[in-house]
Amino acid sequence: MRRTTICLAIVALLLGVPVSAQEYMPGYPTSPTLSADPLPAGGEMATGQIQTMPEPPQAARAPGDPAPQQQWQPLEQVAPSPDVTVSGELVPGGVMQQGMMAGPMPDEYPRGPCCEKTGRGYCCPPNWYLDQRVRVMYHSKTKWAVIGAYGTIGQAWDGTQFVDRFFRVPGMTTRSGDTEPAAGYEVTLGHYLGRDTENRDQFVEFTYYGLNEWDEGYALYRTDRPTVTNGSLWPNQEQIANFEQVTFGNLFSRFDNDLAGFNRADDLEQHYTSRFDNFELNLRIRPRARTDRLVMYQNGRWRREAQNGPTCSFLAGLRALSLDESFSLSGRGTIRTQDFLNDTDTTAVTTGDYAVRTYNDLVGLQIGLDMLWRQGFFEMGVLVKGGAFVNFADMNSSLVSTGGLDDPMANQDLYDASGPYTNVNNRYTQNREASIRDVAGVAEFGLTAAYQLRKNIVLRAAYDMMWVNGLAMAPEQINGQVGAPGRINNDGLQLLQSLSLGLEVDW
Repeated sequence: MRRTTICLAIVALLLGVPVSAQEYMPGYPTSPTLSADPLPAGGEMATGQIQTMPEPPQAARAPGDPAPQQQWQPLEQVAPSPDVTVSGELVPGGVMQQGMMAGPMPDEYPRGPCCEKTGRGYCCPPNWYLDQRVRVMYHSKTKWAVIGAYGTIGQAWDGTQFVDRFFRVPGMTTRSGDTEPAAGYEVTLGHYLGRDTENRDQFVEFTYYGLNEWDEGYALYRTDRPTVTNGSLWPNQEQIANFEQVTFGNLFSRFDNDLAGFNRADDLEQHYTSRFDNFELNLRIRPRARTDRLVMYQNGRWRREAQNGPTCSFLAGLRALSLDESFSLSGRGTIRTQDFLNDTDTTAVTTGDYAVRTYNDLVGLQIGLDMLWRQGFFEMGVLVKGGAFVNFADMNSSLVSTGGLDDPMANQDLYDASGPYTNVNNRYTQNREASIRDVAGVAEFGLTAAYQLRKNIVLRAAYDMMWVNGLAMAPEQINGQVGAPGRINNDGLQLLQSLSLGLEVDW
């Protein structure tokens, strides 16, 4: 075998096959030789620049004399494979010729399957890798709806003339308040499973990111305290007795006008919280990229290097998302009632407190694709993911209103302990619960970039957008109707945008 290899190498030299930076493909028939010409500044030899070494002159001999001993021989050509490098050749007589670069011979370097420059390459996937990042996430607002409004009397045309009318001027909505980004944590742990028959590397990955919590609030304060008597302009004004005069705050909410504390209030305050968590277990399949190549440097060394260019991977697996939210609305009011018949003047405080919590647990299957471009130590690309999910959504809410018996414009039957609505005098409560199991969808798009700091340490950054529909959003569950059954609204849509930065370590 050794003799055959040497003969093939000599034939290749006689044919004058040029050798340069070349793709690392099985079956390359030649051994590289060095050129007397200096190499370009880039370090790599252009195709055709390396010339073959001429055969040494043969001494004259008579017929039948034995052949003289060969003065130089090529080193053994190791059969190229993904696990070896190709040898160079000895110079004639073992002496450096003029113009040749000094340096150790290639075989003095350890052979390995990885790119000597980056530590990665065509057939050098990591066995384990751990990616940890800080992920800052921003979430979109819920659907627009009025929560609190200023009550006022204005002019309206009734078809024949202008008349006084009651108007609600929106002052607080579900989108009131500033939405601040929330920082969270992201971790991915992956393990190499092996190469399949299609020459693709397979990995199993577990990914978690979350702990992002948002907390928003907004308050509304009265601008007027109107004083009214029996009439029909203000809501429930007709409930005022003919000998009474009532003074109240001009704030009203989306709850029924019969409820004290939420209407005719001096201040209204809303509070919204949300938390997001994501879990994934995926099988990632990455077709192997372009084969590594051998690059010859000016010192005569041949080095294995990964080629620049595109790569891609596919993933499929299980995914679970959790989005838990809460929304609360509190109102306070001071009602002054002047009774001219009994000559009394009383002041009472009304309160209203509403809280709702929603739980969205999405479980389903997803598929994804990423397209990356590698250039030396730098890498960038795009990724897309999506899937169909089942949302296990739950909702519970509680409403407490007090002081209705002291508010002539409230429905006092709701606050009478002798009635059917409450067993605590001057206090009305209402609790609701609902659940639903319905289809939801998740779609994700991202831009990613990475820079290799060391052979096993990579700095990674990414921007992601995620759309999630079929959600039960807490602010969208408010039902202001008194005595209405519990229902859950799960047609919410959430857009989540995030920036992440961190390090990946592989071993």
